[in-house]
Amino acid sequence: MNLQQWRWPVLMVSFGLTLGLLFGASLLIKTHTVDSPIEALLRASPVVANETLTHQGDRIAITVTLKNTDDLQRDYTALSDAVRKVAGDTPFTMKVADGRTPELEALDRRLNLYVQEALSTGHFAQMADQVTAEAAKAGAQASFTVDTNRLYLSIKSGGAYLYDVVDRPQTSPTQTVLKGGLGM
Repeated sequence: MNLQQWRWPVLMVSFGLTLGLLFGASLLIKTHTVDSPIEALLRASPVVANETLTHQGDRIAITVTLKNTDDLQRDYTALSDAVRKVAGDTPFTMKVADGRTPELEALDRRLNLYVQEALSTGHFAQMADQVTAEAAKAGAQASFTVDTNRLYLSIKSGGAYLYDVVDRPQTSPTQTVLKGGLGM
């Protein structure tokens, strides 16, 4: 076989067009079988005010703006489970947007210390009391729930509301107790 007689420019253009068509078809299929159904699901939800979907590599990044809700854990979990059913094997992340104010953001930054401490120690009941007391000092109401996967924090003041959904570490924290030693 003589490679010099091949029409290399025609072969390369054909190869490029084929790859482009395959890539375009893949995106079209993904859009119609995953993205559009997820967007329709989120738009139909009574707790979602707005949604955006973007792609970060093979992962779908979803941002949902939630309306003022009385049970953040119930609503977030229901949305996440519904999206998981539609997405199938496609990995996704879901971020919550809300109706926050600068005052609520400052309070959230203060409360984050208690949240991070509870995540590392597992003392969630103590954290809930601290969060509620700190929010009351600032003139806000805070509610806090935990499940096996996430921690849910809701802070409300007047018509403003802030939601924090924090993933829990998959392994439970362990503490090593050292006994003995060098006698110092």
